[in-house]
Amino acid sequence: MRDTILLLWRVRLRRSPARIVALVLLIALGGGVFLAVAAGARRTAAAYDEVADATDAAELGSSYVRDDLETLSALVETMPAVDAFTQVVGFQVSVADAPLGGMTSFAYYTDPLVVDRPIVLEGRLPRAADEAFVNEAGATGAGASVGEEIEIVIATPDFTEFTPETVTVVGIGAFADEVYEDETGAKPTLVLADEFVATHRDLIAWGALVVAVAPDAGGADVVAQMLDAGLTIDNDRRADRDRARAAIRPLALTLAVLALLAGLAMIIVVGLALRRLVRRTPAEARSLAAAGCSRRMLLAADMGVVLTVAVAGIVGALGVAVLASPLFPQGRARRIPALRGFDIDVTVLGFGALALLLALTALVAATSAAQPAELIQARDAIDVLVLAIIALQIGVMATVAHNLLSFVRERRRAFAVLKAMGFTRRQIRTTVLCQSGLVIAVALVFAVPLGIVAGRWLYSAFAGDIGVIVEPTVPFPALVVTVIAAVVLVQLVALVPAGRARRTNVTPALMPE
Repeated sequence: MRDTILLLWRVRLRRSPARIVALVLLIALGGGVFLAVAAGARRTAAAYDEVADATDAAELGSSYVRDDLETLSALVETMPAVDAFTQVVGFQVSVADAPLGGMTSFAYYTDPLVVDRPIVLEGRLPRAADEAFVNEAGATGAGASVGEEIEIVIATPDFTEFTPETVTVVGIGAFADEVYEDETGAKPTLVLADEFVATHRDLIAWGALVVAVAPDAGGADVVAQMLDAGLTIDNDRRADRDRARAAIRPLALTLAVLALLAGLAMIIVVGLALRRLVRRTPAEARSLAAAGCSRRMLLAADMGVVLTVAVAGIVGALGVAVLASPLFPQGRARRIPALRGFDIDVTVLGFGALALLLALTALVAATSAAQPAELIQARDAIDVLVLAIIALQIGVMATVAHNLLSFVRERRRAFAVLKAMGFTRRQIRTTVLCQSGLVIAVALVFAVPLGIVAGRWLYSAFAGDIGVIVEPTVPFPALVVTVIAAVVLVQLVALVPAGRARRTNVTPALMPE
């Protein structure tokens, strides 16, 4: 029995090598997209936690007005609930010839810098008194890049005297709480070196302290000890983390839904193709039955073929997923170099590959791949393809909706500025609808010709398989209707983010945080 099954398996593989290679490539590509997006969804969801770990983000913040900086450091070091801390001192700084509203300037007074380290995107942190580090908003506002000198003016705490200085920008980056900040609302920030403090101690205007809680202590313990020391709690960074995670969640959820839809579509299409690969004509079935092959033996041989093709394709899918991993995480965290690059999520890739293998084999087995060909109706194949197309269409609509919602959320203050300048609600809504119209227009430029080519290929393959010889034609009236329907559908989906944009409240959106 085993020899017979192996013989049937080898004959099937040798009879259709071109179709088998095509199926392996299809599984590798479709499964790779599914696995890559699924792993990317998890990587995107964990992006802020990775930022917090990479920067040793603080959990509590406090401001102080003490003149004796060394005494404060010694005091905090005696608090058992504090694991580590960073002490900063602030200055009243403005950039000459480039007024930046709400600019923050400070210097680190902790060496080495442990808690709340900035994310360096280019260059390095300052070391000398004439060096400075700016965040992205500060670099854009000052028109500065790494290596350039900028003129700054430092005011005394009472704003009675002003001292000009020249500093060299040695680094550009971001802070952990800016990773998912509204890009129109990120405050310009200029960071000076601790050497600067030594020569400008009389110009210190304020001080701040950020701490990390000790592993065996709780936030309440730190708060109690800091309050007993006469410090105030100005910022609970744990709440900021929760807001950042909430900002990431819609994007991660969208990617997860897209991965699920891509996986379902791939399983349906490939499962249909695998079923066609292993089916037999009535004559073949009768010949094999006469030779003593039972239905169980035929099914075992067919499932062996399916497993061979599926395993080969899934191995390729794993490779595609790893090669595509640098595309993630998505969102604003993607601009941080440390979060990009190749990544192998063993959990997602392992369970995802197993799910694909089980789904494909179960689908073929459930549809009785060993049954004669006349029991496999063309209508069933069409219904399966329709389901796959619907699943992909839902995924496309979800992607468009998410992108537009992200567009509205990240430009909330920009819309508020437009409304303050006189834009009406109707004009705001039109702006968002134009954005969605541009997206669908660019997509259709590529989708229409690719769809025509793919449709002709699928029809030719299907018609040739059932013995129908008809030259495929392009139904232009139906194509025009489809294009119009796509535009209308996308615009209907865009009404949701457009409505959110037109309801932007000007005062809270423009209020400094």
